[in-house]
Amino acid sequence: MSTMIESTVKNKQVSFVIVGTILVILYTVFRNSSWHGGTQLHTVMEVSATLLALMIGISGLIRFYAKSDETLFLFIGAGFLGTGFLDGYHAIVTSEYFASLYPSPPESLIPWSWIASRLYLSVFLFWAFMHWKTQRLNQRILHPKLIYAITIISTVLSFLFFAFVPLPAAYYPEFILSRPEELLPALFFALALYGFYSKGEWKNSKFEYWLVMALIVSFISQTLFMSFSEHLFDYEFDMAHLLKKASYITVLTGIYVSMLESFQKEVFLTNEFKDQKDELESIFNTSLEGIALLEMNTKFIKVNQRYCNLVGYTREEMLQMHSYDLLDKEYLKKSDEVFDLAFKRGFYENYERYCITKDGERRRFRSSIALMPDKKRFLMTTIDNTELYNAFQTIKEQTYTDELTQLHNRKAYNEKIDDLMALYERYGTTFSLIMFDIDFFKSINDTYGHDIGDKVLIRLSSVVKSTTRANDYIYRIGGEEFIVLLSATNLEKANIFAEKLRINVEKNVDTLENRVITISIGISEIQEGDDADSIFKRADDFLYYSKKHGRNRVTYKFD
Repeated sequence: MSTMIESTVKNKQVSFVIVGTILVILYTVFRNSSWHGGTQLHTVMEVSATLLALMIGISGLIRFYAKSDETLFLFIGAGFLGTGFLDGYHAIVTSEYFASLYPSPPESLIPWSWIASRLYLSVFLFWAFMHWKTQRLNQRILHPKLIYAITIISTVLSFLFFAFVPLPAAYYPEFILSRPEELLPALFFALALYGFYSKGEWKNSKFEYWLVMALIVSFISQTLFMSFSEHLFDYEFDMAHLLKKASYITVLTGIYVSMLESFQKEVFLTNEFKDQKDELESIFNTSLEGIALLEMNTKFIKVNQRYCNLVGYTREEMLQMHSYDLLDKEYLKKSDEVFDLAFKRGFYENYERYCITKDGERRRFRSSIALMPDKKRFLMTTIDNTELYNAFQTIKEQTYTDELTQLHNRKAYNEKIDDLMALYERYGTTFSLIMFDIDFFKSINDTYGHDIGDKVLIRLSSVVKSTTRANDYIYRIGGEEFIVLLSATNLEKANIFAEKLRINVEKNVDTLENRVITISIGISEIQEGDDADSIFKRADDFLYYSKKHGRNRVTYKFD
């Protein structure tokens, strides 16, 4: 048993290191990214952060009042409620409409109002640790009203401060850290992280494990990303905002897991059905999650009103249904696997899928499923994750799309080539890489101007799209350089396709009068011993050969 516990602790420590390492790598690899967001994206992200923080605050207080001897949840609840109001205030005052109404320009207002939220949360989390430490010595517990009063006063003062006080500059390009003021909340996040890690409860408490993970994300986002942000809406700026939401989701996950874990413990401790029923009713009536009790065949036995609100059915209608009846059909097989695993393991976390509501709307739900002690029923807790998921997908799509041509960019290519290489190594699934660029494109830009050059790129992209199949992938990897990845396609078929593509471009890219647009092409099929670089270089060499030997031709081998 002790060996199992030691192994679990070690795995948790490894997960802390992995998350921290991934974030450092993300910063290091993409720190010079040309990404540039904007006010609207910033507003969307901060609205999402506001909703998440308020959810955490309310859930934390529910968790506290369900078991009031755990004062950490009082700090979490009150702290995140205040943070939610500050995030919401930040989203409002820095939006395009309201920013002009404040005494400070957006270049100062946006960064400083961001810091208000981060500093407030970091101090509150550090205070939570210090309260635990002093409570062990003198057994004194702060009254909730005092914590609520501090929350209200500090948030109101922050609102008034930004409404009436002109703010200093937030960016200092002459320093190594362009935003050195970010180190203040980073310091408190570091102190809170050190405190909760040294406290050691993360080894046994699932909530404190997730809390330590959130503090790691928060500390790195403040120290590496936001501190080095050189201007509004750059990669570091937007990534810090994204990581803030990631840390919120991590805390929210910990609360929900803790709530479910607490419920399971209570159920295990009681032997009488009435006590189990009373406990279920209490959680059903107070939780902001949708909660359902299911038979083994997923037929609903009991649902709370929140679950009914999520799917649009009445309680009476749901008690005649199965969980499968709500699923988008593409998730039926996955759902079988999830419930099988929940039965074998006793628990399944973060089951995401699309469900169809009564009015036909497709919504993305996230659930946790627990096997009840009698092993005859499942308990499922559910939240609607649609808006947050869509926001993440939008950000991801923007990251992987070339702005001019709306084709995928080089970052998307790098990920896809790795996927195809993995399929080849595992199953021997062949694929071919077609690389081409526009002949004499520099001459087009020099003669007609870059606007016309852009129109040529856009028209060419349209022609290439119309030529490819649904399972082919097109990327713009440079100025006039493009790649097409042909899945499950050998060299012979790739050559046929490339000739068709060359002809279509020559005939249909008719942007310029009295000038035919042509392309030169190089082709390479995956070979034994290849890696992503070697197949790329081989196609590039063939492309160069095409250009050197007359252009407007396809090369897949040297003459």
